[in-house]
Amino acid sequence: VVKAFKPPADWKRWMAGDWGTNKPYCFGWICESPQGDRYLYRELVGCKNGDYTKDQGTRESPLTVAERINQIEREADEFITERWLDASCFDNYEHGLSVAEQFSSRGLPFQKAQKKFKSGSIGILRDHLKITNGTCRFKVMDCCQYITVTIPLLMVDKHNVEQYDSDG
Repeated sequence: VVKAFKPPADWKRWMAGDWGTNKPYCFGWICESPQGDRYLYRELVGCKNGDYTKDQGTRESPLTVAERINQIEREADEFITERWLDASCFDNYEHGLSVAEQFSSRGLPFQKAQKKFKSGSIGILRDHLKITNGTCRFKVMDCCQYITVTIPLLMVDKHNVEQYDSDG
Protein backbone atom coordinates (compact mmCIF):
# COMPACT_ATOMS: atom_id res chain seq x y z
CA VAL A 1 0.00 0.00 0.00
CA VAL A 2 1.39 3.39 -1.02
CA LYS A 3 0.33 6.96 -0.39
CA ALA A 4 -2.18 8.15 -3.00
CA PHE A 5 -1.01 10.45 -5.77
CA LYS A 6 -2.42 11.64 -9.09
CA PRO A 7 -0.90 9.47 -11.82
CA PRO A 8 0.68 11.45 -14.66
CA ALA A 9 -1.57 11.88 -17.67
CA ASP A 10 0.76 9.93 -20.00
CA TRP A 11 0.64 6.69 -17.97
CA LYS A 12 -1.42 3.87 -19.50
CA ARG A 13 -4.73 3.39 -17.69
CA TRP A 14 -7.29 0.63 -17.69
CA MET A 15 -10.05 -0.64 -15.46
CA ALA A 16 -11.46 -3.98 -14.44
CA GLY A 17 -14.72 -4.91 -12.81
CA ASP A 18 -16.35 -7.74 -10.96
CA TRP A 19 -20.10 -7.35 -11.12
CA GLY A 20 -22.39 -8.03 -8.22
CA THR A 21 -25.97 -7.20 -7.45
CA ASN A 22 -26.64 -9.19 -4.29
CA LYS A 23 -22.90 -9.32 -3.57
CA PRO A 24 -20.76 -6.16 -3.80
CA TYR A 25 -19.56 -5.05 -7.22
CA CYS A 26 -16.05 -3.69 -7.49
CA PHE A 27 -14.44 -1.64 -10.25
CA GLY A 28 -10.79 -0.75 -10.07
CA TRP A 29 -8.76 1.72 -12.11
CA ILE A 30 -5.14 0.74 -12.70
CA CYS A 31 -2.27 2.67 -14.23
CA GLU A 32 1.22 1.64 -15.25
CA SER A 33 4.37 3.69 -14.76
CA PRO A 34 7.12 3.81 -17.42
CA GLN A 35 9.14 1.46 -15.15
CA GLY A 36 6.35 -1.16 -15.28
CA ASP A 37 4.94 -0.67 -11.79
CA ARG A 38 1.16 -0.97 -11.66
CA TYR A 39 -0.98 1.05 -9.29
CA LEU A 40 -4.58 0.55 -8.28
CA TYR A 41 -5.45 4.23 -7.93
CA ARG A 42 -9.24 4.29 -7.70
CA GLU A 43 -12.04 1.93 -6.85
CA LEU A 44 -15.82 1.99 -6.95
CA VAL A 45 -17.49 -0.55 -4.70
CA GLY A 46 -21.17 -1.27 -4.18
CA CYS A 47 -21.47 -2.49 -0.60
CA LYS A 48 -24.76 -2.17 1.23
CA ASN A 49 -24.50 0.77 3.65
CA GLY A 50 -20.79 1.07 2.74
CA ASP A 51 -20.03 -1.89 5.04
CA TYR A 52 -17.33 -4.05 3.43
CA THR A 53 -17.61 -6.78 6.07
CA LYS A 54 -21.24 -7.77 5.39
CA ASP A 55 -20.65 -9.01 1.79
CA GLN A 56 -23.96 -7.52 0.65
CA GLY A 57 -24.40 -5.59 -2.57
CA THR A 58 -26.34 -2.39 -3.15
CA ARG A 59 -28.63 -3.99 -5.78
CA GLU A 60 -28.00 -1.11 -8.19
CA SER A 61 -28.64 -1.67 -11.87
CA PRO A 62 -25.75 -1.79 -14.36
CA LEU A 63 -27.13 1.39 -15.95
CA THR A 64 -26.97 3.26 -12.64
CA VAL A 65 -23.41 2.09 -11.98
CA ALA A 66 -22.41 2.96 -15.57
CA GLU A 67 -23.58 6.54 -14.99
CA ARG A 68 -21.50 6.70 -11.79
CA ILE A 69 -18.42 5.45 -13.67
CA ASN A 70 -18.97 7.97 -16.47
CA GLN A 71 -19.26 10.81 -13.96
CA ILE A 72 -16.06 9.75 -12.15
CA GLU A 73 -14.10 9.60 -15.40
CA ARG A 74 -15.50 12.90 -16.71
CA GLU A 75 -14.45 14.65 -13.52
CA ALA A 76 -10.99 13.03 -13.66
CA ASP A 77 -10.61 13.95 -17.36
CA GLU A 78 -8.71 10.78 -18.20
CA PHE A 79 -8.53 8.29 -21.04
CA ILE A 80 -9.05 4.62 -20.20
CA THR A 81 -7.43 2.40 -22.83
CA GLU A 82 -9.01 -0.94 -21.85
CA ARG A 83 -11.95 -2.16 -19.80
CA TRP A 84 -12.28 -5.71 -18.50
CA LEU A 85 -15.37 -7.29 -16.96
CA ASP A 86 -16.08 -10.69 -15.46
CA ALA A 87 -16.96 -13.14 -18.25
CA SER A 88 -20.30 -14.03 -16.64
CA CYS A 89 -21.53 -10.49 -17.38
CA PHE A 90 -21.64 -11.28 -21.08
CA ASP A 91 -24.20 -14.06 -20.52
CA ASN A 92 -26.05 -12.59 -17.53
CA TYR A 93 -29.25 -11.06 -18.91
CA GLU A 94 -31.37 -8.50 -17.12
CA HIS A 95 -34.21 -6.75 -18.96
CA GLY A 96 -33.25 -8.44 -22.26
CA LEU A 97 -29.64 -7.21 -22.28
CA SER A 98 -26.53 -8.68 -20.73
CA VAL A 99 -24.83 -6.70 -17.99
CA ALA A 100 -21.97 -6.00 -20.43
CA GLU A 101 -24.43 -4.74 -23.08
CA GLN A 102 -26.03 -2.41 -20.56
CA PHE A 103 -22.64 -0.90 -19.72
CA SER A 104 -21.83 -0.59 -23.43
CA SER A 105 -25.14 1.22 -24.05
CA ARG A 106 -23.83 3.94 -21.71
CA GLY A 107 -20.52 4.32 -23.55
CA LEU A 108 -18.55 1.82 -21.47
CA PRO A 109 -17.60 -1.10 -23.71
CA PHE A 110 -15.90 -3.90 -21.79
CA GLN A 111 -13.87 -6.85 -22.94
CA LYS A 112 -14.48 -10.26 -21.44
CA ALA A 113 -11.90 -10.95 -18.72
CA GLN A 114 -9.85 -14.04 -19.45
CA LYS A 115 -9.05 -15.96 -16.32
CA LYS A 116 -5.69 -17.63 -16.44
CA PHE A 117 -6.83 -20.51 -14.27
CA LYS A 118 -10.17 -22.02 -13.29
CA SER A 119 -13.01 -19.93 -11.94
CA GLY A 120 -12.23 -18.49 -8.53
CA SER A 121 -8.49 -18.86 -9.04
CA ILE A 122 -5.99 -16.88 -7.04
CA GLY A 123 -3.24 -17.55 -9.59
CA ILE A 124 -3.59 -14.20 -11.37
CA LEU A 125 -3.59 -12.34 -8.07
CA ARG A 126 -0.46 -14.21 -7.02
CA ASP A 127 1.22 -13.27 -10.32
CA HIS A 128 0.56 -9.58 -9.65
CA LEU A 129 1.68 -9.73 -6.03
CA LYS A 130 4.88 -11.67 -6.75
CA ILE A 131 8.05 -10.21 -5.28
CA THR A 132 10.73 -9.61 -7.93
CA ASN A 133 14.15 -8.20 -7.01
CA GLY A 134 12.89 -7.47 -3.53
CA THR A 135 9.80 -5.50 -4.51
CA CYS A 136 6.23 -5.99 -5.60
CA ARG A 137 5.34 -4.40 -8.95
CA PHE A 138 1.65 -4.07 -8.01
CA LYS A 139 0.87 -1.28 -5.59
CA VAL A 140 -2.42 -0.16 -4.08
CA MET A 141 -2.96 3.49 -3.23
CA ASP A 142 -4.18 4.08 0.30
CA CYS A 143 -7.36 5.70 -1.03
CA CYS A 144 -8.53 2.24 -2.17
CA GLN A 145 -9.95 1.10 1.14
CA TYR A 146 -12.01 -1.87 -0.06
CA ILE A 147 -9.11 -3.80 -1.52
CA THR A 148 -6.80 -2.96 1.38
CA VAL A 149 -9.42 -4.45 3.72
CA THR A 150 -10.45 -7.48 1.66
CA ILE A 151 -7.21 -8.81 0.16
CA PRO A 152 -5.59 -9.56 3.54
CA LEU A 153 -8.76 -11.47 4.47
CA LEU A 154 -8.76 -13.58 1.30
CA MET A 155 -8.33 -17.22 2.29
CA VAL A 156 -7.56 -20.22 0.13
CA ASP A 157 -9.97 -23.10 -0.18
CA LYS A 158 -9.20 -25.85 2.34
CA HIS A 159 -9.43 -28.49 -0.38
CA ASN A 160 -7.63 -26.68 -3.23
CA VAL A 161 -4.90 -24.11 -2.57
CA GLU A 162 -5.21 -22.79 -6.14
CA GLN A 163 -8.75 -21.57 -5.43
CA TYR A 164 -9.96 -18.91 -3.04
CA ASP A 165 -12.63 -19.64 -0.46
CA SER A 166 -15.66 -17.86 -1.95
CA ASP A 167 -17.39 -17.97 1.44
CA GLY A 168 -14.35 -16.44 3.15
